[in-house]
Parts: sequence; C-alpha cells; structure tokens
Amino acid sequence: MSLPHLISRLAQIENTVSVLFHGQFDGMENDSVKWVIGPLDPTEVSNVYAWFDIAKVDFTGEVLQALFQIFVGKKSADWQDTSFISAISSRLQAVANNLQEGYDAWKQICEARQEIYLGMAKGGFNKEEIWRFRVFTEKAKDSLLKQITAARINLQEIVEVVEHVKARKDSNKAPSIRCPITGQVCDLPIIENAKQVFVGFQFVSIHYKSPSLKVMIKEALEKLNLSPFFADEHFEAVHISCEICHAMQQGAVCIFEISDSNPNVMFELGFAYMLGKFTILLARKGSQGTQIADIAGIHRIEYDDLVECRDTIARYLSDSSTVHNLLVQSDKEKNK
Repeated sequence: MSLPHLISRLAQIENTVSVLFHGQFDGMENDSVKWVIGPLDPTEVSNVYAWFDIAKVDFTGEVLQALFQIFVGKKSADWQDTSFISAISSRLQAVANNLQEGYDAWKQICEARQEIYLGMAKGGFNKEEIWRFRVFTEKAKDSLLKQITAARINLQEIVEVVEHVKARKDSNKAPSIRCPITGQVCDLPIIENAKQVFVGFQFVSIHYKSPSLKVMIKEALEKLNLSPFFADEHFEAVHISCEICHAMQQGAVCIFEISDSNPNVMFELGFAYMLGKFTILLARKGSQGTQIADIAGIHRIEYDDLVECRDTIARYLSDSSTVHNLLVQSDKEKNK
C-alpha cells in the first residue's frame, strides 16, 4: 500500500464513517431499534477494523522505503541537510498515534453496539439508556473522524516533505555527466557545499613539500571560512577517480598546484573546467607548470615560497566577486 494509496484510503474511511453515522439519530424516539441496528453494516465494521490493522504496519514501511530511496547511493553520514528527518519522524509518530486512537475509538463504538444487541436480546433498553448510547457514540464518532483526518493530513505532509527532499537531491545532481570509469551517466547524488574546496596536487613534488603546501592552503581557506578537500585524506570504497569527481562536483571552487605538470593533476584540472568550477591555478615561478602552452593564457598564482602562496590565495579569494556570489547563494539555499 503506497503512501498516496494510504491517504486515499483514509479519505474513504472518513467518508464511510460520516455516511454511516449521518442521520442515524433522526426519528430515534419512533424507531429506536432500527436506529441501533441499522447504521453500521457488519461487513463495513470488519473492513474498517482490518484497514486500521493493515495501515498501522504499512504506512511505517512505506515511509521508511521512501527515506531509503532518498539515500540510495549516498551514505547518510554524508548528507548535508538532515533537517527533514525530524519533520518526518514527528509526523510519523503523530500518524501512529492517530491510527491507534482511531482504532480504539472504533473499537469502543463497536463494543458499545454489541452491548445494545445483547441488551435488546434480553428484553431491550429504555429510552434513557438509548440516549446515553447516542451521546457516547456521537463523541466516539467525532474522536474517530478527528484522528482519521489528522492521520491523513500528517501523511500528506510526509509525502510533501519526501517529495521536496527528492526534488532537492535531483536538482543537486550534475545533469547527464558520463562517467569515464563506468561509461554510464553518473547517478551519485550530489549535495552541493560551496564552502568545500577541492585541492589537486602532486603528492611527492620537487617544488614543495606536500604537508607544508596543505597547511598553507588550509590557512588561506580558513580565513574565508572555507574548508579544503585533499584526496589523500579521504578513503572511500569506490574508484579513486569517482571519489575525486564526486568531491569536485560538491564544491564550488577547485585549486590545482601544477608546478610538476603531473598527468593526474592535469586530468583533474580538465574535469574541473568541464564541470564549470571556479578554478585557481598555483605554480612555482620557473616550474614546468608555467610553460604549458594550452593553459598559458589562463590566470594563475605564481609564487616563490609557500607563505607568499598562502597570502596570495587568501587575497585572490577575498577579492573575487564570483566566489563571493557563490558563497552568498549557498547560504540562501541553506536558509530556504
């Protein structure tokens, strides 16, 4: 039973209960026996009972299935926006309470009617007893309808939250990017994080010491509340190229140290340009990276030492209107 089906069935139950009780008290004084026996069909009573039992199990499974579909291909620990979890869980508990209380109200109505049947078999009830049952039934009916309506509304809100999260996840996917590893369109969910900066560099270089380079870049980024992504510090159970590609798609800015003209770094650089990322090139003065013809006309930061490199990166990012706009847009998206 899908969530939309559950919602539809709740609406049907609402209508059924309303119809069953509609007008049942009219003419009670003249035909109390017909009033007691007539309104509730035994088959319908059984159907409502069965529906409550099924719904209490099915709706939980359907919501959990919907959540699982959201997280397919993505570990929950990596999910950036988990605010929807509390929104769903609170409504999930509310629906559980609605269904249980609705079931209890229906049970009370049916048990009270059974007493009427037994009493009638033993000689009947007086008008006062019939009236007391009428008042009780009316209150129980109102409680039942209230719980069914609340359950339907809460379920509808769960559907809306799930659909909203799915839409956000889909909108965060890079459209139709063909994976060079699998040859298929990439289906990894991309959760954009404009404050994450992918950093590509040769791990062992003659122009710098990797630990020192990483420290200087990290210090430069922290001045703008940005965080670096160094591939050698992350180990995922996927192809290294998928991990790197995924990280680049998540962030808005990429930095590449190209002093060594390392083929892997150059491949990553090409991918960043293909993805349309804001890209910063670093190269030590006089290195091979300053002599590559294909990117000779692209602005880069050339440096003599890493301290100079750090300060130039920080200043370059601070002065960039593009980076500023990306960060502002990211903050707006998070606050929606």
